[in-house]
Amino acid sequence: MMLHLSPALRAALCGGLVIAAMYLAVFAGSSEGMVLVYLVPSPLFAVGLAYGLTAALVATALAVVVMMIVTGGLALPLTFLVTTALPVLPLVRQALLSRHHPDGAIEWYPPGLLLMVLTGVGGTLILLAYIAGLIFGDAGGLKTFIHDALSEILGQLLRDIGGGAGTSVDDSLMGLFVQIFPGAAVTSLLALVMVNGLLVQAVLVRLHWLQRPPLRMSDVELPHWSPPLLALTLAGASISSGDAGFVLVNLAIVLALPFLFAGLAVVHAFAASRPSKVMVLVVFYVLVAFFAWLVLAVIGLGIIEQWAGLRRRFGAGLSDRGDV
Repeated sequence: MMLHLSPALRAALCGGLVIAAMYLAVFAGSSEGMVLVYLVPSPLFAVGLAYGLTAALVATALAVVVMMIVTGGLALPLTFLVTTALPVLPLVRQALLSRHHPDGAIEWYPPGLLLMVLTGVGGTLILLAYIAGLIFGDAGGLKTFIHDALSEILGQLLRDIGGGAGTSVDDSLMGLFVQIFPGAAVTSLLALVMVNGLLVQAVLVRLHWLQRPPLRMSDVELPHWSPPLLALTLAGASISSGDAGFVLVNLAIVLALPFLFAGLAVVHAFAASRPSKVMVLVVFYVLVAFFAWLVLAVIGLGIIEQWAGLRRRFGAGLSDRGDV
């Protein structure tokens, strides 16, 4: 007698196996795995946004079990849980929340609050890393661990470039790297998670599997308390020293991420008001790829947007086709 599984359970089981296979390929060091490292959140997003949080939890559990069986340890499953499941699952849960109004309209969880949820996960990762450094690290905690790791990695890189000559990173430059590394690393992870979510959404929209109306970049509107929160964190970082200053600096870096997407919302709204929308966006993202400092300008634009309302002035009217 054949076992009949629901579509959600089939998707969860397949998703869990795909996740485990991708992680095993990534950490096996294969060239294909190095490409997959940028896409590891996608299967979990696909299962969750198409079939719900329960299916995503089943896929997560199966992936963890398979990785434990294959590797015989906890390192790989813990890496998956911290870097993928922890950011993705709260986003899936919140993205599928909705409420019905008396007039019959359905209000879905807004993109701006989803960004703040992701930012909260990033802040949690910063605090967990700091606490883990205190518990498992040497006397210097997380900063000492980062300093030693970066010294070895950058030193080896400089030796490779210099043909084996003994070189080292300037102490002041190394100090800056150490000070901002956790925030930069977590922000990069969160941005990668968000991009994967948007890519998966675009695919699910075209397959008619997405359980909610698509999120659009031009619809991002941050809550009114987000600028004061960033300002208070920056103020605390500027007057604090030692471990408190270290933690606050990195929290401030993570808190800047929503404003990056808010700035991108302005750019997308502007592009939507132009006849050549696609060309405007292509030129913009090419410029950002070549001139990384433009990211700071986009963050500044996102901060200005909170008071100037630039996005609403452009009056972008995008179709519900999965456009981001």
